[in-house]
Amino acid sequence: MTDGVIQLRPMKISDGPYLRKQLADREVVSYTLLSRPVSGSWFHVWLKMKKIFNFAYIMVVDSKPVGFAGLYNLIPGQSAEMSLVIFDRGNRRRGYGSRAFDLVVNNLQTHSIVKNIFVEYKSNNMGAQSFWSKCGFQCLTGSRLQYTLKQSS
Repeated sequence: MTDGVIQLRPMKISDGPYLRKQLADREVVSYTLLSRPVSGSWFHVWLKMKKIFNFAYIMVVDSKPVGFAGLYNLIPGQSAEMSLVIFDRGNRRRGYGSRAFDLVVNNLQTHSIVKNIFVEYKSNNMGAQSFWSKCGFQCLTGSRLQYTLKQSS
């Protein structure tokens, strides 16, 4: 999936070393739902990501990976939970996350995969709260939000 600026491509085994490096970074851990940096081999990190996420994408800009977007706990026709992260601080606040979210939503709507998307964020992560609110999510409880997809006619 692409919009001309950002590409979301399916995660590949060759992304394992990249993901292992990013998810071992303490700064990344500080703003994600991870409780501690990821350890283990890149293969084990990749394998765990494949097991957790029903759909896992690497965000690519100018042929370079910049982040990750994934759907998990998918209940077809009903809902899915979403994770989205731009790893490098220098690539944040450039619209990549919003563009990636729009690509995922358009794909889900086109194929009528789910009706709702849920996200969670650390309660002290005001940047995440602001981002998800701008994307159209509504608060359910605390740091759990819901986005309802428009139904195609």
